[in-house]
Amino acid sequence: MGYSFSIFNEYSIRLGDRVFPIKTPFGIEPSKFMSYYENLRDNYSFNIKQIEFNVTWYGFLSGETGKKGIVRPINEYIDFVMYSNILEQEGIDINNLVRQFNHSRDYYEIRHIHSLTILTYIYHKNGFKIQYLPKGADFTINDIKADVKVVQPEILRLPPKEKKLTSEGYLDIKNEIILEMSKRISSRFLEGCKQADVLFFDLTSKMGFGALTILFNEFDKIVEPKKYRLIFYYKKRYPHGEEIFHKIKNTNKSLGKRYFPNLYSFKGYFIDFEPYLWKFFSNVDLSNII
Repeated sequence: MGYSFSIFNEYSIRLGDRVFPIKTPFGIEPSKFMSYYENLRDNYSFNIKQIEFNVTWYGFLSGETGKKGIVRPINEYIDFVMYSNILEQEGIDINNLVRQFNHSRDYYEIRHIHSLTILTYIYHKNGFKIQYLPKGADFTINDIKADVKVVQPEILRLPPKEKKLTSEGYLDIKNEIILEMSKRISSRFLEGCKQADVLFFDLTSKMGFGALTILFNEFDKIVEPKKYRLIFYYKKRYPHGEEIFHKIKNTNKSLGKRYFPNLYSFKGYFIDFEPYLWKFFSNVDLSNII
């Protein structure tokens, strides 16, 4: 038992009792989207088991105790259907990718598979070889085992006790970025390095990390994957046909228009580890170290 996409009208598709525009934001006809969906359903046993997930919201009103709510990852489902098909058309075996989607049990795993799909599409488009794995690491990129770790939206995470502010009372973005990157290294690196040799950290949901991207002239900044490298990145999706401008020295420079399927921008930054340290952390049971 699951949920199925269907055509609502000449502009939109339906999933459950929800209607979503597809022609304007993505530049494809609903019938084209349905051919993508039917390919996954008929040839890969693609199955959407839930369209709503229970979550705990944190924020100004709910505070540390949180507030129960629901979230609907429909955009993630739509992206997955389209980009997995495009990857298949490019000759990539997507069996393990769809299998991972079908095994997703909650909203956080759906976000993970969405990040994995978009990340691998972007790197494939930039000439890197991608292969999805059945277990352990998520995929290989140029034959290097790789994992994706996804930071959840601020509202789904318990807020920190204290935010670092500047002398003017504004949030200190530099401290926020350093704190977030150090958190990822301490909490997710230890599990990731045991099964992969390069780790990608999707920090798209971190507002502070997103602000970092405006400081660089490059609109798309693709980081080369290497062994023992951590890659922190930020992605953004633009509407089909939208002209993109980037401010360089107080001048708005046109970077052209974005067309489907190349709707995502990407900016990555990296930290390299000494190979001995990576291997040490991947082989030692840290719970026994005092």
